[in-house]
Amino acid sequence: MKMPQKVQTAIKTYQEEHAKSSKAAGLHHESAAKLRAELEDVHAQLVVAEDKTLSDPTEENVQRETGLQRKVAELTMNIAAAEERARTISGKASGRLIALADEAIEAARDEAYRHFHDNYDAKLKAIEDAKYAYLQAVTGLHTLRMESYNLWHSTGQETNANRLERGGNLVFPEPALHYRGNARQVHGVSEQEVARAYRDGKIYRSSVAEGREVE
Repeated sequence: MKMPQKVQTAIKTYQEEHAKSSKAAGLHHESAAKLRAELEDVHAQLVVAEDKTLSDPTEENVQRETGLQRKVAELTMNIAAAEERARTISGKASGRLIALADEAIEAARDEAYRHFHDNYDAKLKAIEDAKYAYLQAVTGLHTLRMESYNLWHSTGQETNANRLERGGNLVFPEPALHYRGNARQVHGVSEQEVARAYRDGKIYRSSVAEGREVE
């Protein structure tokens, strides 16, 4: 079935809000990732600077080491701030997204009930009509058998009934309306086949003639 417009709109609103908050949080995560890469580089520089200061504690070397330490502290704070901003965005968006999801699901619930009740009687009517048509077809087979038998029997009655036995009684093939015998059963309908169709929404190949559409 086609998704009702009301539900489509609700889903779109949710997805847009989700994309918006995810993009904003993603920008801060991206910023934090860049800062981490920079921090790794500064850390490496600081290790070298510390070794150099230890071996040659000149004013220049000490100032460079101190500057790098400040840079490490600054980058660490900036990373924490970026991550906190991302968490804040996600946290604020969470409540809004939950509300929008609930709205969409509730709209879908209403539409699902409406769709079901609008079509339920028609589906039952289709089953009723199909059952009646099936039983009529089976009675048609009975009629065919009786017409054929009466043709033969009436002829004997109108001529010489004693001669009816000369060729033996008529023997017509009997359809296996219920017996399956591990083969296709295309003329009968079993409780299991009905249950499968209703429960699984499937028509099995063993239930229909070859070439019939199955699901």
